[in-house]
Amino acid sequence: MTGRKILGIIKLVVFAILTVPFYVYSQIVDINKGTDKLKGAALMRRWCRVVVPLLGFAIKREGQLPEGGPYLYVCNHRSSLDPLILLTDVLAYPVSKADVGTYPMVGKGAQTVGVIFVKKTDRSSRQATKETIHASLKEGKSVLIFPEGRTHAHETTVTFQKGAFEQAADLNVPVVPIAMDYKYKSDYWDHSDTMVDHYFKNLAKWKTPVKIKYGSPIQSDNSFALLRQSQSWINDGITELRAQWEV
Repeated sequence: MTGRKILGIIKLVVFAILTVPFYVYSQIVDINKGTDKLKGAALMRRWCRVVVPLLGFAIKREGQLPEGGPYLYVCNHRSSLDPLILLTDVLAYPVSKADVGTYPMVGKGAQTVGVIFVKKTDRSSRQATKETIHASLKEGKSVLIFPEGRTHAHETTVTFQKGAFEQAADLNVPVVPIAMDYKYKSDYWDHSDTMVDHYFKNLAKWKTPVKIKYGSPIQSDNSFALLRQSQSWINDGITELRAQWEV
């Protein structure tokens, strides 16, 4: 076993140990009780702020997140670990693929705190997800989505799914675009290897440099305008971040 694999295993063990107290807390406390609509999101953010630095992610940020809310946060998708990184800053409920709900401990904890799960191959699940996003935004909860639907290694974004933008437009909720990039393209997950291999490529290093650029809120009652403006801003942001790496 190489030293890098040993480092990856050590990080996973540390990740599990640090996750236990948050998981226990989420199970013994009714996280959705009371008037604080973002209590679950706040717990996720505290957990991410503990585990993400220890996993070796070195994050540089540009721009500022808006105050108040609710907002629909929209970001491009490079790695399956993107949500953990963004949730160190963003106070929101992420939309995640249904598989995450089956992960040991993490999946149950995610269900408890209010992560929105979608089974992408199931039309009824996709419709239920849109309804949940609508209800969450209407209740004052911010939501984080990756509208491309999957990770990839393209230079900029691929097709955005329109569902969440329709909910934001219907409620006149502002969309906050976010651009994200990794210094090393080997950290992108293009699905040419398994998720386990992908995790180990990320974790079996001392440091993984990441840059995040936050945009200003975009508001419109036209879902296509929200989608088009958000995607354009994110594409420009990715190009700027990539140029900074290459200097």
